Amino acid sequence: MASHGVPRASGTRQHKSEAARQKELQKIQEYKSLVEALNVKANVTPAICFTSDGQISAQEYTTDTLSLTTKLLKLNPEYYTVWNHRRRVLCQGLFGDTSPSSTSARHLGKRSSSEHDQTEAHNVDSTNNNANNKILDLIRTDLNFLVPLLRQFPKCYWIWNHRVWLLEQSTERLPRNTARSLWEEELGLVSKMLALDGRNFHGWGYRRIVVKQLESEKLAPEDADAKSTPEEAEEGSEMKQKRKGKSMVESEFQYTWQMIRTNLSNFSAWHYRANLIPRLLDERGGDGDTRRKFIDEDLTSEERQEQLHKQLQILKEMLEGADPGECKWIYEALVRYSNVERGLRGGNDGRVEGGKGGGGGGDEDEDEEKKKEKEKEKDQQREWLNELKKLDPLRRGRWEDMEKALLL
Repeated sequence: MASHGVPRASGTRQHKSEAARQKELQKIQEYKSLVEALNVKANVTPAICFTSDGQISAQEYTTDTLSLTTKLLKLNPEYYTVWNHRRRVLCQGLFGDTSPSSTSARHLGKRSSSEHDQTEAHNVDSTNNNANNKILDLIRTDLNFLVPLLRQFPKCYWIWNHRVWLLEQSTERLPRNTARSLWEEELGLVSKMLALDGRNFHGWGYRRIVVKQLESEKLAPEDADAKSTPEEAEEGSEMKQKRKGKSMVESEFQYTWQMIRTNLSNFSAWHYRANLIPRLLDERGGDGDTRRKFIDEDLTSEERQEQLHKQLQILKEMLEGADPGECKWIYEALVRYSNVERGLRGGNDGRVEGGKGGGGGGDEDEDEEKKKEKEKEKDQQREWLNELKKLDPLRRGRWEDMEKALLL
């Protein structure tokens, strides 16, 4: 199944020869054998899948079992039960009870002397470092394992879900700065994924999750705690969290504009941008006038002309080298924006529908230079509308009506 021209999986269906069918049947048999082997290791049978307390009665949470899940997921990443097995292998077998807090509690449970305490503290630090390195290696290895799967199956929920789970484990089990570096790397990865398919809503949803975590207090850089002032210490927890967790709304707002300029019909980017605007205005501390200007309300004629001129220049830049399939959106926006700008100069609202546009009246009072400029703008609008008729012939009547309304 494809969505806006991008298939759910990268493979394509083709007519198979008898030899290809036999080869596929062999793969199916191998796949079934892998499933059976994993069920044996996890001790999962139709008769007994769970114990009385709801936990799987599996015992073999080993690297061999992890290897079996790897082979199965490469063949079928939609098999969510295998993802659950993989998480149990990591949590109950490979990660173990190796979080820094639990290790510290075990080693510092009893104290006898200061010298003994120093020795214990050194042992705890060494144990924690070894445990952290082990967990970090496991998480990085699993994250790297998922990258080729994401390339082949960019819209598989279970792959994205497992990445989130791995990163959440890093937040819970690793030092803050180490966990943060993993989340920051993840933001770079999702940017690359969206560069390949900018309208993959799985990727956009995942990006929001990553950004939210990077903005949170629990992933704030550790030196942020040391920089707290006495005034901040007296503030409420919500305000302290806002101070410690650095907002990324400005950079994300710029990112949406970058993606929109690449593809004007990237509705996911438009949606993300719209949701960022209220936060952006709040964080900028804008008053009523600032907010009105931001959304282009209650501006003077000169301010509107300036804003429209900037937008027109951006649209013209986007037109250069644009994909022909996306150009009609740009041409239509150019016609509408240029007409509104021309209407403002002519003293009306520049509407296209419901009456004459910005092309009528006042020519006899204009000097020769303004008349030439106005005629040049009309010629450009005619050119854009002619391109629209070619690119979108099914709506040719609409473009012809627009041409008449603009008096072109």
